[in-house]
Amino acid sequence: MKATVQILDSTCGPIRRLNGGCLAPPLTGENAGRNLRKPFADLHLPITRLHDAPLENAGLNLVDVPMIFPLFHADANDPRNYNFRATDDYIANCLACGTKVYYRLGVSIDHSINKYVIEPPADTKKWIEIVCHIIDHYNHGWADGFHHNIEYWEIWNEAEGIPGEGALPLHTMWNAPVETYYAFYAEVATALKKRYPELKIGGPSNCNWGLRNNRFYAKEFLEYVHNAEAPLDFYSYHIYANSMDWVSRQLKEIRSTLDSLGFEKTEIHITEWAYCPHNGFNRMRANGCRDAAGVYAEKASVAAGAFIAHALTVWQDLPVDMAHYYTVTTSKWGLHDFYSNQPTKAYYGLKAFGDLAYFYPERLETEVTEFAGEPLPHESPDEEFGFSSLAGRDAEGNIGVLAANYRYGGGTIAFDCSKLGKFRRAELCVVDDRYNLEPVAVQEPAGERLEFTLSSDSAICLLRLFV
Repeated sequence: MKATVQILDSTCGPIRRLNGGCLAPPLTGENAGRNLRKPFADLHLPITRLHDAPLENAGLNLVDVPMIFPLFHADANDPRNYNFRATDDYIANCLACGTKVYYRLGVSIDHSINKYVIEPPADTKKWIEIVCHIIDHYNHGWADGFHHNIEYWEIWNEAEGIPGEGALPLHTMWNAPVETYYAFYAEVATALKKRYPELKIGGPSNCNWGLRNNRFYAKEFLEYVHNAEAPLDFYSYHIYANSMDWVSRQLKEIRSTLDSLGFEKTEIHITEWAYCPHNGFNRMRANGCRDAAGVYAEKASVAAGAFIAHALTVWQDLPVDMAHYYTVTTSKWGLHDFYSNQPTKAYYGLKAFGDLAYFYPERLETEVTEFAGEPLPHESPDEEFGFSSLAGRDAEGNIGVLAANYRYGGGTIAFDCSKLGKFRRAELCVVDDRYNLEPVAVQEPAGERLEFTLSSDSAICLLRLFV
């Protein structure tokens, strides 16, 4: 592969910080989250979604409504019936690391043999009162609370279930017909928006966008909300993919569908996304999950990191308003090794974008003026191979340039700076099989052109030009 990225001295708006995450540094475990706080903060996440927190904090009552208010028959107006303490500390972890909070109301996934907390609330009006007190605790100081001004509140997660045995979904968070969730959402969203008009209320965190088990759950939900005239400040859904072309088509279709139903101002949020190797979920489910370790290893690879940087670059010009990578912490789906806590290659892909968006927020146009290469052999026509670039500038005139090579193979990447002014110093940091976003030596065949030879099939380059 050979590619040349030319950086132009023309602006095209801000770089959109779509690099949100899921889960904060854990409160439990050998290191009690301390070793993760710095690498977590170093990602420069603009916002963190709170979902599945109890899974990574064994023994703690965190975030979920039944965790904070465990006795549903108790008086919802009595602060003594709420258990806020652990969630207070968990949210403090986020804020101390420089990220806002995106609060998912509902329950975490339940993989147990007997599902314990995923029944729909027995009394929706009482559940609304409980949720209002949770909002009041974190935004209005109720029950010795805070004034965090948490803006985004998501109602439940994956109520339609995930694919299970046979033709039916496996209910792991809403153990009831999905239609009952539609009515629940409409009632809850209407009540919350009336009481807190300043907040953004939405959902439903669909498992995906599209047909599954011969039903289009996402469109069913949107049509129900439209007919019920319920508020929908944002529509949220999940994607686990290795094809950016597929994701791009989805986003355009979602925007068109929302607009056709009168939801022109409704934001689109990808509240869970991650690199998923080819046939990853099926491989994990087959043969007693024998290939799970292989899938987890691929999710931590340089290819995963390049896909992350590539996605966040491509999404700059697509109708997505917010995205949350699942997860940035130590779960087996995370960006830190589950056993050692060490950042993976995928972590450095997210960090490269975070550094660019945070330090160089004014977007500059780029052009790939020369490109030659053949993608690696692949197993499926749905797999994608990509090369993308993104540049930004800070208030002092320093420039950052990100280039992501997702599975186009090794070769040479060049940065053409001839359209820019003179710079006193250039620094190129690389993520590949050898480097973890570390400075590398570059060839300078001309003063306005920098070249680097890639040794990996995938790679991320972050060039900094200092005035």
